[in-house]
Amino acid sequence: MKRLITIFSIFSMSGSLSLTAISCSTNEKYSDDDNMITLNQDFETINTIIEQAKKRLPAWLETKTKIDINTYPNELSALQKFIIELEKKNELMLVGDEIYQWNFLKQLITDFKKELNIINQEIINQYANYYYNIVPLSLDEKNIRLTLKLVNFDKLEKLMVSKKQTIKGITIKFNIPYEVSFKELKVRDSINSLVVVSNNILALNNIQKELENYFVTFIDNLFGKYKYQIIEKLKRNFNNIHQSNTIWQIIAEELRLRNINFITNDHSLIFNTFYSIDAPTWNFKKEEDSVLAWAGEGYDPTKLTAENFLKFYEQKYIKNKIPTENNYYVRANITSFIPNDFMIENLPFNNKTSAVTLKTPIKVLASKQYINNQLFDFAKKIMDFWNYYKIETYNNKIIFNVTKTDFIMLSEKISNFQPSASFFDNIGAIFRYLSEKHDLKLLLNSITSNGWMNLTNYSNSFVFNFFWRPDAHNCYPQLVLSFAYNSFSYGLFVNPVPVDNKTGYVFLQTIEFKIV
Repeated sequence: MKRLITIFSIFSMSGSLSLTAISCSTNEKYSDDDNMITLNQDFETINTIIEQAKKRLPAWLETKTKIDINTYPNELSALQKFIIELEKKNELMLVGDEIYQWNFLKQLITDFKKELNIINQEIINQYANYYYNIVPLSLDEKNIRLTLKLVNFDKLEKLMVSKKQTIKGITIKFNIPYEVSFKELKVRDSINSLVVVSNNILALNNIQKELENYFVTFIDNLFGKYKYQIIEKLKRNFNNIHQSNTIWQIIAEELRLRNINFITNDHSLIFNTFYSIDAPTWNFKKEEDSVLAWAGEGYDPTKLTAENFLKFYEQKYIKNKIPTENNYYVRANITSFIPNDFMIENLPFNNKTSAVTLKTPIKVLASKQYINNQLFDFAKKIMDFWNYYKIETYNNKIIFNVTKTDFIMLSEKISNFQPSASFFDNIGAIFRYLSEKHDLKLLLNSITSNGWMNLTNYSNSFVFNFFWRPDAHNCYPQLVLSFAYNSFSYGLFVNPVPVDNKTGYVFLQTIEFKIV
């Protein structure tokens, strides 16, 4: 029997955190009767290997951002051929065996394989008992894709101050798929990067330097018209004001007006720094973040009020953390940007992953009065939810007191509970029902895979018990179970402090639903 199990991996790319869902296929070796601890330990191991690959491979690719075609004398005609083709169309794509017709492209993939082999050997040395007939990282060569674009040097030179230089070149965006293996677990992944191929690397370096200077000056002149302030006027939720609908929107519109071609995506051109008003959704939560800190144990409706909750929330997550300026909250104080894969006229920046400092900081501002009103509405919504179910909070235990009608509905949603299933499959339906009923957005995620749960049914209640295993940093992972409104959120769980014993799973958290 084969089944899909979802695990989650957090890794840092270009200074930002991303949460990636990964599907792992397993075979009969991992049946429902197997030891759950072993399975979760295997998930944890393959997750570690995935993170290792995602750190090493991009770092290596940053050393391969340019190819001097002059080092391949027989390939000069190939470059010219590509240029002629790209003058007729927007891009060319090469897949699999097509790539190996040209030595300079073949060499790029060959060098990548060498780096992959080095990483493989390091992983094998670390997990020597588990790799006999397979390697940790295997390349999917037939599905390697290279996308070629012509660098528009003629248009770029109109933006520069230097004299015209004799230069030709193309930018190649490559996507290299690979598979990560550990025991019976297999995870497919891929890596993307850019490389510029040119006949004049010295001139290319100078043009990229001038391009950076041009873009910084372009931004400074553009936002000087706004006195380096972007004031939010569309009454968006505070955390929904971000770079794509503020600073980038203005930049993109101006580039289009000037007929300057640019390419970007969600991972490109990251502007620093945007602030968020939020409880620590992804960080490890402690008791000081929970309701225990301001309302105590159990359920006390005289303490669980919107006013008390808002006072705590503002003191904990806003005061001294979110800057203010006159009648505004400062959503962002932008002092720099990271280019990543951002391109102007199909040319990336010279150093894609280093921050480029702006001449003048740019602030994104949001009305205090409007945001404060949203915060109060959020606090009221959360406390209405809390009081509707008379939620009792104890150390690592939450109790929902529900009506018989709700209990029947919730019981139906756990009818397919399986200990081997993911947290999301087992409790997702319950909390989606609760959140939708109260017009709240549900945030339900697990940071890592090293945990499991069981369910106990009684005549008038049912109980979920969660078991966790400490990670490599001696901290327990967390189940993110939060409710959001107006883009602000607050969670149910208390996360325990680091412990000395990290040898096995420990019972830590309980959610109970009982009829009142």
